[in-house]
Amino acid sequence: MLLDHHMDSTTNLRELYEDKDGQRKEEVAALSGPNEFAEFYLRLKAIKDFYRRLPNEISIPMSVEFEELAKLRENPTEEQS
Repeated sequence: MLLDHHMDSTTNLRELYEDKDGQRKEEVAALSGPNEFAEFYLRLKAIKDFYRRLPNEISIPMSVEFEELAKLRENPTEEQS
């Protein structure tokens, strides 16, 4: 299960780095252009607005996912066996 998770993550990362749709190149250009500070603060404002609109939105840390995987490894169910 961990190997499958690793392979899926690696595949997703490789696709992101290949940048087939050109979004990564646009991101780098926007953040390294003549108005990099304006772009940075514009994005920071968008993040703040998001959490102002949705104050109860939570992010689940990866440590929780690893704890769940450890529990599954200790007590495997019939589906995973």
